[in-house]
Amino acid sequence: MIPPTSLWRILGASVRGTSHYKSGRGCDDAHAYRQQENGTLLIAVADGAGSATHSAKGASKAVQTALHAAETMLAQQIKPEDEEQWRVALNWILMTVRARLVELASDAAGSSSTLPLREFATTLLLAIVTPHEIAVVQIGDGAVVIQYEDGTLQSVTQPDHGEYINETNFITDPNYLNHAQYTILPHRGIQGIALLTDGLQMLGLDLTTNTPHKPFFAPLFRLAAKPDTIEKQLADFLESDRVCARTDDDKTLVLAVHA
Repeated sequence: MIPPTSLWRILGASVRGTSHYKSGRGCDDAHAYRQQENGTLLIAVADGAGSATHSAKGASKAVQTALHAAETMLAQQIKPEDEEQWRVALNWILMTVRARLVELASDAAGSSSTLPLREFATTLLLAIVTPHEIAVVQIGDGAVVIQYEDGTLQSVTQPDHGEYINETNFITDPNYLNHAQYTILPHRGIQGIALLTDGLQMLGLDLTTNTPHKPFFAPLFRLAAKPDTIEKQLADFLESDRVCARTDDDKTLVLAVHA
């Protein structure tokens, strides 16, 4: 039996952290999402490395390329049918993103010099929610959280810090595929999904158990479910004093709930 096509209500915002305001730096986060006619939802978020000079460009290119590559893959007649096939497909998307970042670095450097790929360093989180399953891949920190119809929450990825809390891995790293996290789950019972960058993970997750903090997510999913909610309301929340008092980093959050 083919599940009925489901439409999603989606809100997304990326805002500059207070530390970036003070230093005069722009927002290094990026996000993008698309909803296809058959109900398939594509969401990508990225967090450019603070130490990289062109990380904002890297994050923006990463999310746009990830969504385009996912759409290209889904448009093919042969679609992933099991976990192994999904891993192959997600790896192809990651390799496509990295190839575009290599091109970006080459174009930015010009013919007379070489601009290191690390100057475009960025994390990447991608979720593909079809009428049948949800497929997630993540490189770096941040998290993907799903909400079930009974209100329970599950973090399906976990922040990748490496050895120290302020370190992570990037899709621009040489061994980036070794650090990719994959999750493929049946669509059944999923009511909502959230993707966030590391600026919010201290607020939204218990990092010792990788458990979503319900008082953080539940009101946000309710906000996203309201037909009259606009994205500026989400951005205002991310820039509010109560949030900025707990994190000075850039913040990105994309929420999607069944309409």
